[in-house]
Amino acid sequence: MPGPGSGFSGCMGNRSARRILLTWSGFFVHYDRPVTDRLVAESMTGVRVLFASAFFAYAVYLTLDIIGGYVLLAALRFAVMVLCLWQIFAVPRIGGGTGTRARLTALSLAVLFILEVETQMRAPDVPFLDPSGWFVNIIFMVINAIFFLGRPHVFVGYWFCLILYYIVRGLLLVDQLTMPVFTVWFYHTLSWQLTSVLHVWWFRIRYESAVRDDRALQEQKERITLERELARIQEREILYGDMHDHLGAALVDLHQKLKRFSLKQGVQSDDMNALASQAQAIIGMLKSRILASEDEALLVSDFLLGLRMVLLRRYNNAGREVFLAMDPELEVCGCLNRPSPARNDLFAIVQELVNNDLKYGEGLSSWDMRSGEGQIILELRTNSILGSSQKSGRGSQTLIRRIESLGGEFRAQLISGRYHFLATIPCPSSGQ
Repeated sequence: MPGPGSGFSGCMGNRSARRILLTWSGFFVHYDRPVTDRLVAESMTGVRVLFASAFFAYAVYLTLDIIGGYVLLAALRFAVMVLCLWQIFAVPRIGGGTGTRARLTALSLAVLFILEVETQMRAPDVPFLDPSGWFVNIIFMVINAIFFLGRPHVFVGYWFCLILYYIVRGLLLVDQLTMPVFTVWFYHTLSWQLTSVLHVWWFRIRYESAVRDDRALQEQKERITLERELARIQEREILYGDMHDHLGAALVDLHQKLKRFSLKQGVQSDDMNALASQAQAIIGMLKSRILASEDEALLVSDFLLGLRMVLLRRYNNAGREVFLAMDPELEVCGCLNRPSPARNDLFAIVQELVNNDLKYGEGLSSWDMRSGEGQIILELRTNSILGSSQKSGRGSQTLIRRIESLGGEFRAQLISGRYHFLATIPCPSSGQ
């Protein structure tokens, strides 16, 4: 049976076990890839500083080796200097993303360590057992624990292989195993374990800090979205107030006309038509204001769906037929997935084309929107009642200016009553 105090000791044992699991969980947890890539990119700067420091240090040792007549050591030092220059100037310009550059940098670090070990093993004036020769290995591990381009378990395996190489290389060099040899190996192995713990601890701190920053950024974006939604609500209230004022004024006019009719002995047909037109205008004003508000909300939540609904409704209200084709790849276009001036200009361009088509076109109108090679392609084909010699109006000039402000190009042709419009507008993340 458990004795007195066993519950307290069991609780302390559980806390200790949990603390150990939390300490070493950095080896096994699944890290978010974008966060780790960002940490690797940040560590690149520190690694380049390490290579720059190594370049100048090895330049000094190269000079001393040349003065002392150590040709082989001078060649090894020169190889390290070339490696440092390649890492500092060439690797940052290599394509393939952060992962490729990180792997090349890790390979460069391994080669640098191996060359350093070879200089220690071949130095005639300082034996490799002398701490003044191998202390740089410990410093190298500590610095790399802070600026390592990978996750904790990769660091552990990476340096395990390098320390194993150092032990095997020393085993091949010595004639017999002595206590000083085991002492050097022990210090390297202990340093590997301590730097592994250091890297786990430091990596977790940086990772959790990056996650907190991402969470704060996400909360900021949500707060901005909420503020925009509140602004839209306020704008909608202002719109409703404006609509109320216009509608009230129109109703007052209608009321005055009715009073004039009541004073007359008879009502003429022209007066009745004017009254019906006034009432119809009030109804149309009310519908247009409400639909404009709904369109704005739909365009914000789903731009492509809102654009499709606006086109279909406007052609339907005008009694015109329309064929609309939208490429599904438009869903991933960066300039359409978030509110931006470019998206607003694109909507204004489509609206101006619809205005011109409803004013000067007839019959079926065919619309085609697609993406490709980083561009949005907008195409309209329709019949036109304009003659080929007629000049474009002010609306067409506005359309041209909007397209040019977006860095796009367009082509408009009117041949034998058939109008063809084609515009290409740059859009990031479109078809790439």
